[in-house]
Amino acid sequence: MGPLVDDNGLLISDDEKMGDLLNEFFASVFTVENKTQLPSVKQIFEGYDSERLCNFTITPDVIRSKLLKLKMNKAPGVDS
Repeated sequence: MGPLVDDNGLLISDDEKMGDLLNEFFASVFTVENKTQLPSVKQIFEGYDSERLCNFTITPDVIRSKLLKLKMNKAPGVDS
């Protein structure tokens, strides 16, 4: 990452100071949610079985198999 400019127009290139500057910016643009008044979640699937999501196994072989099936010639997006 290249240097940043602070509120006073000074060039900041120190990693820690750049991190602090970015943290201040992101903290200023996000809102604080009221966690005491969250909307309720309703069940949308008829006959939902919570056990269904508990009975599966992920192994390195399963992951390897899925990765080998990915199509390498598909466009990855603007960031490659």
